[in-house]
Amino acid sequence: MRRRLATLVAIAARIAAWGEGPAPIQPPPADGVLAFEGTAADGFVEDCGTARAGRVVAAVRVALPEDAPEWRSPELCVAVSLRVSSEAAWWFVVPPEPDEPVVACASTESRDGDSVLVRASLVVEENVFVFVHAWLRQDPASTTRLATAATAAFATTEDAPVFAAAETLSNARLAAIVAAWDAARNDERAEHAAFRARASESQAFALEEMLAPELRDALRAGSPAALAPLLGGQGRVRTLQVLTRPAAEAVAAALDCARGTTESRPTNNMSYATSDVGVVVPRTADGPASLLVDEAGLGGLFDALAETVVAPLARLLFPAFPPMDSRHAFSVHKRSPDPHPTTNATASRHNDVCEISLNLCVRASDDLEGSRVAFFGIEDRWLAHEPGAAFLNVCRDQHGVEPVVRGMRDTVVLRLFASAHRRAPAEMYRERCLPPSVF
Repeated sequence: MRRRLATLVAIAARIAAWGEGPAPIQPPPADGVLAFEGTAADGFVEDCGTARAGRVVAAVRVALPEDAPEWRSPELCVAVSLRVSSEAAWWFVVPPEPDEPVVACASTESRDGDSVLVRASLVVEENVFVFVHAWLRQDPASTTRLATAATAAFATTEDAPVFAAAETLSNARLAAIVAAWDAARNDERAEHAAFRARASESQAFALEEMLAPELRDALRAGSPAALAPLLGGQGRVRTLQVLTRPAAEAVAAALDCARGTTESRPTNNMSYATSDVGVVVPRTADGPASLLVDEAGLGGLFDALAETVVAPLARLLFPAFPPMDSRHAFSVHKRSPDPHPTTNATASRHNDVCEISLNLCVRASDDLEGSRVAFFGIEDRWLAHEPGAAFLNVCRDQHGVEPVVRGMRDTVVLRLFASAHRRAPAEMYRERCLPPSVF
């Protein structure tokens, strides 16, 4: 049963990714691994199933390399986030914050070989669906590669044994979540077909040769200790050098070439302004049209960037988000003068539709003035653009862009999504737990 479900999860994960962006991404490798462990008789949360409402235990097995410095600490701690809903489906436009986690620890003296079992006690309501996300709390100075998080989905019901297989749900309840999932996926299929029809063949770019040397070396190590020192800023907006300047210019040149041969389609990069009568209307473009990177033959490059750079950085900085499993990337081109200048970035204040975003500058003129991106919070932050440099942020945080006063810039925005965060727990239950015979 478990082998069949594991295969189903792998297939569903790739299908699910199309629901969030045009291209699926794969998680980067890790030395540490977390997995839910237990049996029905134990009453532990497993990868999927049904449970009696009330108290359940998330027993998380943490496996780390023999020489991991975490073993020298008195205990290992795991954070477990529980997302609960009775709804069959939902669609977040601007997702809420990840749910507040429960933190549980185990003494390293209880280590069994290369692993230790951490038990977190959870309380769940009756007749709901639940998505569980667990991650290892690693010290920023740790030299162990970032550990792979664990996720699970289950449902509660009145007459379930302590923990059992998915098929114990009523036929009516199963039919409702399958129908909701199918409706959501059918809505997306026409968009996906149109995307595939206009996607260009990817050009041959070797990301490893294009990365800034310090970042390339840190990614090879893959540990918090290697990656954290490269990140500027603090909190939920971080800066870093991603590409060398020649590599950034090569990406910009590929966009130039594609613009002459590829018909650009609209992206969610439309710019808006408020008219004199208070009506929000599209603004006249202040630069060349945006391109989807896939239209420009850059899809393979940005797949690699999402998988090997942004995904591990997201795990380091924002572990409360489940693993990122799809991406959407497009170019932004700003030129002076702005035909409809605003006084400052506050006028374009907005949220992005994603979980994590990387804003990568690929070209900027020496005389560039304005066009900074502002992030609004307790203290506003204003970020300028340098070729090859980028900033990484949480999409739901409000930000805006200044008008261009002088000069130009070309940027690629890479947005990552976590379907497990964006979808209702019932949708994740359907993808992870239901055998093909149900649908």
